[in-house]
Amino acid sequence: MLRFLALAYVACLFLNTGTVLIYAICIGITAVSVFLWLFVGMGASTRERIVWYSTILATAAIPILGRTPAAAAGFMAGIGLNMGMYEMIGQNGLPRRGVRVLVVAMGVVALVYAAISGKWNTTIYGSSNYVVSLVLLALFLADEYCWDSRFVRAWAYAYAVLFTLLARSRSGLIAVGVYFFLSRIRRPRSRFVASVVAFSATAVVTQYILPNYGAGLTFWGKTLSASSNRVTLWSQGWSLVLQHPWGYGYLGYSDLIVSQHSTFQSPHSLYLNVLLQGGIPYGILLVFFLALLLARCHSRAAVACVMAMLCRGFLESSSPFGYTLGSALLVLPLFVAEGNRRELKKSMRMDGHASTSPSSPSAAD
Repeated sequence: MLRFLALAYVACLFLNTGTVLIYAICIGITAVSVFLWLFVGMGASTRERIVWYSTILATAAIPILGRTPAAAAGFMAGIGLNMGMYEMIGQNGLPRRGVRVLVVAMGVVALVYAAISGKWNTTIYGSSNYVVSLVLLALFLADEYCWDSRFVRAWAYAYAVLFTLLARSRSGLIAVGVYFFLSRIRRPRSRFVASVVAFSATAVVTQYILPNYGAGLTFWGKTLSASSNRVTLWSQGWSLVLQHPWGYGYLGYSDLIVSQHSTFQSPHSLYLNVLLQGGIPYGILLVFFLALLLARCHSRAAVACVMAMLCRGFLESSSPFGYTLGSALLVLPLFVAEGNRRELKKSMRMDGHASTSPSSPSAAD
């Protein structure tokens, strides 16, 4: 039952377009799943990470604890539930057949909605910049769980490439390119070096080359350069971080940005968003925690997906352990891969021999 609740949670993340109903359903599924999981009993890996979770939560709540204790408690409860949900998925995995159905259904829903509404560049989401979340989720699940199904993988790759091109999103192009690049590298050391290179190159391109030299470059009629408004937001965001290094709390900085840029409510940067919300100590904790998870992950697809989202973070905002798909993909794939690896090991023990195909991203490198 826990595995099907986990699958329902992932489906809700895919369908979460910002409506209150989907948020409520997602939080409800999370609460029920975590309660049942705690009743069954957490694994040793979870107990090892409790100190990390407690420290991260406490540090994130510091900026808003003194001003609005109720908001701090709600924030910690929401993020804490998601942490528990990730751990539950890492311990139990997802149902393999259910994942295949979900991957196929995601493409059908996105294509049908786009055909009816005519919104081919955004499909079910409100912005073309969010379409990359759908694309990366489809590619990751297809590579991680459906590696032995040519039809499902071909279908996922087909609509992933289609929506990437139709969205014409700068951040989307970068993220999908990084995913395809890293997910094809088998050796862990080579993948680590490639991840560092991809991350560094993305930083240079997005933060220096495109803002200064990309004005004349276009993709299907859309400029590849970061807009002057976005560069201004980054500059203002860093100034706010230096003024208040302990952070402004969850969305506590939005009024400061809106007061000067009425059309923007975020700094269009994952890293600025994290530092503005939780402060520099919170950001440092997240860096070390994510580095630990990445170092222990054996899945090419999971590492590629997370690194793709981190590269996307130079142009778009999100929050780790949030209830949107873009936020979830910053961490969740690592736990999905952990759960899948546990299930594969159980299957091998039951069969009495190693029957896992070497083409699986979760197979040992």
